[in-house]
Amino acid sequence: MLVAQALVWTMMAALCFACGEPLVLAEVSELTFREGAHVATKYSDAAPELMCEGPNCDNVHVGEVLCVNTGLRHEETRGVEWECSTEMNSQYALDTAEVRCEGWESEEDVETVVAGSCYLVYSLYRSEQGFEDSEYYHLLLLEHFTILEVCLIFVVILISCV
Repeated sequence: MLVAQALVWTMMAALCFACGEPLVLAEVSELTFREGAHVATKYSDAAPELMCEGPNCDNVHVGEVLCVNTGLRHEETRGVEWECSTEMNSQYALDTAEVRCEGWESEEDVETVVAGSCYLVYSLYRSEQGFEDSEYYHLLLLEHFTILEVCLIFVVILISCV
C-alpha cells in the first residue's frame, strides 16, 4: 500500500513538473532564450524558445537572447514590457521581439503564467553596417559623383564590354 501511494505521489510530482508552476511574470527581472531549447506547456505542444519570423531569419544565427523586464506594463494587454538584446553578426539587428508565455488560468492570462513556458518571437532587419557592406550601398554612392564623372564611368564600362 505504501509503495502504491509513493508511486502515485511520484507520478503527480512528475506531472506537476512537466506543466510548470504558476509564476507572476511582473516579478521576473530577466529571461534568457536559447536556440534548441523548448518551453514547458500546460495547454499546448512544446515549442522552441526562439522563433524567428520574416525574410532575414536564414541570414543570421541567433544563439541566445536576453530580455530584461523594463518595469512597464503594456497598456492594452496588461502584460510586461521587455527589452531584448543579443550578440550577432553586425550586419543584422533585432527588429521586433515579443515575449510570449502560456497563461496559468487560461491561455490568455498574461499576469500569472506557467513557469518555463515563455518563448521569444522575433524578427531581424539589416543594420546600417549591413547596408553599408552591401553592393547596393556602393551603387548609391554614385549619387555623390558629378554628371561628367558618371558619364565617364559609363563609357569605361561600355568600352570594357565591347
